[in-house]
Amino acid sequence: MNDINYNKDKQKDAKTFAERFASARINAIQTKGISWSDYRQRKKKYKEEKNFKKLKKPKEKQIQSQENVSVKIDECTTISIAVPGSILDICQTRELKAYVVGQIARAASIFKVNEIIVYNENNIENVEDEEEKLKLSKEGRVLR
Repeated sequence: MNDINYNKDKQKDAKTFAERFASARINAIQTKGISWSDYRQRKKKYKEEKNFKKLKKPKEKQIQSQENVSVKIDECTTISIAVPGSILDICQTRELKAYVVGQIARAASIFKVNEIIVYNENNIENVEDEEEKLKLSKEGRVLR
């Protein structure tokens, strides 16, 4: 009988797990001396500072990359392609000529070409007209 009374007294004194856990949290907070509202405010400030640092890092990287790009642009050379003028002579209609020119322009834009040179394949010595020879010789000087 004594054992039964002892167990009943023990059960009265025993707290549930939830009660013990809640009391432990309350005791821990009270020992720190911080109220919940203060705790939430500190947590909010911490998160804001953390997010601010995250946002600040990519901006710094962008500034550094822009400086590197400006240096690279100064060192960049021009890319040129040379196209014979006889390509358009072969074309039979204006639509076909426009199509060929469009394809050349499209290829130049894909490869970021800065300059397209259309050269004349005619040899200066084979031309009989003096004015034509003069034009061709001037074009040759421009290309050199």
